[in-house]
Amino acid sequence: MRTLPAIALLLLAAMTLARAGPFEDGVAAYDHKDYAKALELWLPLARAGDPTAQFNVGVLYEKGLGVDPSATDAAQWYLKAAEQGDLGAQYALAVLYESGIGVAKDVDAARRWYHAILDNPASDKAATATKQRAQARLAALVNA
Repeated sequence: MRTLPAIALLLLAAMTLARAGPFEDGVAAYDHKDYAKALELWLPLARAGDPTAQFNVGVLYEKGLGVDPSATDAAQWYLKAAEQGDLGAQYALAVLYESGIGVAKDVDAARRWYHAILDNPASDKAATATKQRAQARLAALVNA
């Protein structure tokens, strides 16, 4: 009878793994540094409008992970996710506008994206950290 709980745990683990989809598989590939596989899994989701996948694809392009680096492609994916309220994408896009990397330098656009971050109602730990970074960069822009 002691094997019943072990079997139940194995079944639960198998059901959990069975529910994993392309996004989660992409995360696993990324964690294993198989960036080309992560891109292969996330790109269809990004094209279908998933903002988290769009942000992740942007990161891959910005850092040149699994693809040739392209700040222009990164900016395009960040914009798609940022327009849907993804804070990470909004921050990354604001930094690109501020520095003129992958997009024409546009300090006003950077300010608008930093304000969008600060106006976002999200308040979890990650959102708070992103808001603090955005506030600091915005203050530096105002003081420049």
